[in-house]
Amino acid sequence: MFRQAWSEVRHHPGRFLSTIIAIAISVAFLAGSAVLVATEGQAQGKAMNVSLAEADVVVTIPPEGSGKGLGPAIASVAGVATSAPVYTMSDVVTSGAISEAISFVNVPPDGLRWASLTAGRWPSTANEVVLSGGAAGALGLKVGDPLALAGRSESVQVVGLTNEPSGLFVKTGYASDARFVASGYTADNAQQWAIKAAPGASVADLIDTLKAKLTAIEPTVKVASAAEVRATSIAHLAQDFDVFANVLWAFAGVALIVGMITIANTFTITLAQRRRQIGLLRAVGASGGQVRRRFLIEAFVLGAVGSLLGVAAGIGIAVGVTAWSTALFWGLVLPWAQLALALGLGVLATVVAAFVPILRGTRVAPLEALHPVPESDERRRASMVRAIACGLFVLAGAGLATLAVVRVDPNALLIAIGAGALLSIGVLFGGPLFVPALLRLAGRAFRWTGAVPRLAADNAERNPRRATATATALMLAVGLMVTLQVATASVRLTVLDELSAHY
Repeated sequence: MFRQAWSEVRHHPGRFLSTIIAIAISVAFLAGSAVLVATEGQAQGKAMNVSLAEADVVVTIPPEGSGKGLGPAIASVAGVATSAPVYTMSDVVTSGAISEAISFVNVPPDGLRWASLTAGRWPSTANEVVLSGGAAGALGLKVGDPLALAGRSESVQVVGLTNEPSGLFVKTGYASDARFVASGYTADNAQQWAIKAAPGASVADLIDTLKAKLTAIEPTVKVASAAEVRATSIAHLAQDFDVFANVLWAFAGVALIVGMITIANTFTITLAQRRRQIGLLRAVGASGGQVRRRFLIEAFVLGAVGSLLGVAAGIGIAVGVTAWSTALFWGLVLPWAQLALALGLGVLATVVAAFVPILRGTRVAPLEALHPVPESDERRRASMVRAIACGLFVLAGAGLATLAVVRVDPNALLIAIGAGALLSIGVLFGGPLFVPALLRLAGRAFRWTGAVPRLAADNAERNPRRATATATALMLAVGLMVTLQVATASVRLTVLDELSAHY
């Protein structure tokens, strides 16, 4: 039966093209979101840990501890080739009308230096900085240009550029030790020390030696491999990106629902076209259950093909976006568990969406199915229960929306989200109440323009159930775009108002 289903798909690809495209788009949204968020999270984590990129061991002093005397003790340990304190501070810098938040680190010594200069030199005085290539590009700066510090009267000079890109959220720069000392940083209050092991030295033995010597000076000190510290930091920062992942997967869920509606419509039309084939199968002895299993296997095959194409397309889109954002410089991350989940959801969505059309399309007697004229969908009125339920959803949503607007409440955003959800449910599930009437109205408006619009209007009115499902899919898709546009514009206006109020 699987072979027959695959043969049907292989020999009639045009019949199933819309189904494959619909599920591929939905799965691509899921897979692309997962890869994009994972890659961006890793990039930001690595960008935040550039000072530890070439280290073998990291010594961390908790805020309640003291780093006094640790520098000479670390340098005196056999097996330590190079060591240096790690200083980090953030500044908002401006260049003309452009402002960026830059994470400045002190210039590590040779052996611990991750970045390489592409122009200029390393900073040596308190008023000199080096910017990553990405940060300089975002600010439109070159070597020798001045750089203003937001909120201060002083400025610094860009004396060099490195080969590092900058992600969407983190842009890096380097400042001299003199600048950090002027800001109150010293070796005694450093929170981290980066250590490079000597050639041939065992990192594990070096960690044990450092622990024994440093805990005698500061009991709270922690010594670990740099790889472990980097991995922990990256994982912690990646968790902060989960909110973006959840938002994207919520929109991907909407896309998946739209895809399921398209799949259901496609299977309804396809099964109507194949009624004679269904009748022949029944006439030669196939039971209704066997015919249904045959078409469900077809749905499974289509879901698998579309989902595989969607995963591949999603990864490709994520690669393009992360290449544009420069996060790909730090490496591509493929979260296999989430990709497998996206693949499984695509296959499941296809089978579930096709189940009802298959159940309806195969519940026919053999002679009825062999009739040359396909049976058209019968018109039916929306039940009173649907009208009452959808009306209550709309009224509740309108009430919450009014409450969110007129009442000053810290939970106004949650109230507005609930209002939007209730209104969406009421409108979408109430589609059969108003879509057929709108179709008739639209048909009357365009009938006079010619025979083709008249035929199109008749066809839409003849199948109100199918037309309603299509309209619902369009409402979801357009609603998703409008939601993004309104949310983005609202956030932008709020931020600008806050800036105007404070500055």
